Amino acid sequence: SLSSNRGSLALWYSPAYLYSEAGTKTLFETANHLRIYYATAGADLKFYCQAYNGTDWTTAQVTSANQNFAANDWLNLVCSWDNASGVNLYVNTVKTSTPSTWTAQALPTSFYLGSDSAGLNQAQGLISDFAIFNRALTQKEVTQLYNLKHPVEDLASLNPSYSRTLDVAKWGGDYQTIQSALDAITDASAGNRYLIKVSPGVYNEALTLNNKSYIDIVNSGGPEVTQVTQSDATVLTLSGTTSQIRI
Repeated sequence: SLSSNRGSLALWYSPAYLYSEAGTKTLFETANHLRIYYATAGADLKFYCQAYNGTDWTTAQVTSANQNFAANDWLNLVCSWDNASGVNLYVNTVKTSTPSTWTAQALPTSFYLGSDSAGLNQAQGLISDFAIFNRALTQKEVTQLYNLKHPVEDLASLNPSYSRTLDVAKWGGDYQTIQSALDAITDASAGNRYLIKVSPGVYNEALTLNNKSYIDIVNSGGPEVTQVTQSDATVLTLSGTTSQIRI
């Protein structure tokens, strides 16, 4: 689960734009806590990972080297933070870091994947294999995630047993949208964990998983064939959950 003072976020990101396109593209944000984004400013073409210290975002900030990716490239990003030792950012395993310390802020009720906390500055690309860790990953662990074909699924700690499985598919599933499957679950618990298995297809929906725990959403086929898209809203909003999202 997400921690206020230490942890790691890992994801794969495929931007739908060239590295030099102007603007800010937010991949992840918890309001007044932590954010990861890509921005162009003059000659700077960089990814940023920032932890909010109660006053500003720049005291505990780390930026990548300038980027030169093409549209539809896949990039592996990991941001790790520990308010006692600093922030690290890895782009395709290349590390940049800052030793700055800060006062960890209280976690907000929701986090946002694919936009900022106001629903603006959308990522404009695909995000896959998003995972949260409750500690700062090492360089070796980051490299392992980068090299695994199915990063999150292959981690031994993410193999719970499920009491029920719901299939989401364009045709022939229990539900045709992921949100309708989420809404149908009312009895998930530690002893009654649900798996929502999403079959290949493009799902144009904005997902909300609020105050529902023990529900895991897993794609089949990988990001090339299973995608959740939004052009004008946050793709995923979560709060109060103990769940894994692997789309």
